[in-house]
Amino acid sequence: MLPFVLNDDGKELVLLDSEAQNQLILNQDDTTQPIAKGGEFFSAEILRKFNPNLSSSESLDNWTWRLTQQNENLRLFIWELGVRTPSDWALLCRHIPRSLEPHLQKGDREIVEVFHAVYRRDRRNSHEKGRCFQPTLNQLQEMCDLLKPKNIIISHRKLIYHLKRIAEILRQDTLYRKTGSPQTIPIEVYDKSSENYVTNLELGYYTDTPLEEIELNQLKEDCHSLFEEVLYEAISEVVEQKVEDLQKSKGYKSFAQQFPEGLRLYYQKNMSLGEIAKLWGIPWCQARRIFKLENFLDNVQYRTEEKFIAKISKTNTKSQLATICNSPDYLKNVAEEIRNYALNKTFNHAHAEILSGKKQKKNSLFAQILQRYLNNLIAEAA
Repeated sequence: MLPFVLNDDGKELVLLDSEAQNQLILNQDDTTQPIAKGGEFFSAEILRKFNPNLSSSESLDNWTWRLTQQNENLRLFIWELGVRTPSDWALLCRHIPRSLEPHLQKGDREIVEVFHAVYRRDRRNSHEKGRCFQPTLNQLQEMCDLLKPKNIIISHRKLIYHLKRIAEILRQDTLYRKTGSPQTIPIEVYDKSSENYVTNLELGYYTDTPLEEIELNQLKEDCHSLFEEVLYEAISEVVEQKVEDLQKSKGYKSFAQQFPEGLRLYYQKNMSLGEIAKLWGIPWCQARRIFKLENFLDNVQYRTEEKFIAKISKTNTKSQLATICNSPDYLKNVAEEIRNYALNKTFNHAHAEILSGKKQKKNSLFAQILQRYLNNLIAEAA
């Protein structure tokens, strides 16, 4: 398994680009060449992502250990072997995607909701780390009591059965998404002698993912599903605000209504600011002050990040982000996670398009969503 994380032979000097996002190999003639996607050195990734100012308790050793545990290639290999799979109780702490709805029975969502309300609450309050263990009798009783108003009358034994059944659905879904095929080896097996479930000794020991990490992983999924929607809204708001600002400006008031058209010429017609200035009959420097493209892009990025946090807080249940919201360090993690996601998803590319100075087609996701917005503006005005 070591080759998955120790893939740096030390023969090449590895650098980061000016945006500290991509790895480059420094050749002997002082030229650089990008490392192909998927071939990045893991050691360089650890150093690139490490932020010593993020948390006083986050040492480089701890950070290295955490990223090693999260290494996707390593985890995929281990999962394919059927080891290090999360316990039922850790799986049940997660959000159930709607795609699994056809596999759930009536009342399953209610059962998971009360499990979150009781088990996740107690685990969070106890600050317990490591493997998640079976709910206590008191916890099971509280879950049963919470299910009664939902017209679900159930015994402790039956509740355990349903929780394990739902967990197995989540496990198979997780394994399928990670490895492309389901894993049939259960993490626990029924022991007839004790009439209880016991750990399957065929599987290796696994420390369940901390609740904070589960919630951050859920955040990543939310980012992926919401990004284009949030980006469109942010672009709409920033363009409208820019038009309002130009209308209030004495020198550029006459260009306020032309601003969206100018963006269309720049992003769709691939015209330079100089060409737009000539078309509008103004100097290039004046066109540059009207558009302020870098500032415009920064504003869209800021609004995107801001709206992301607002959207996520509305779409998640009260308990889903409770841990990270109660911890300043994890709040920083959330903000940084969203910022890095947005940068990698489109804003690094969008900034590069502006700074390139070349007349080339702008195809960043930002440019695509902006063009969609501008086309909708034209359609609404027609």
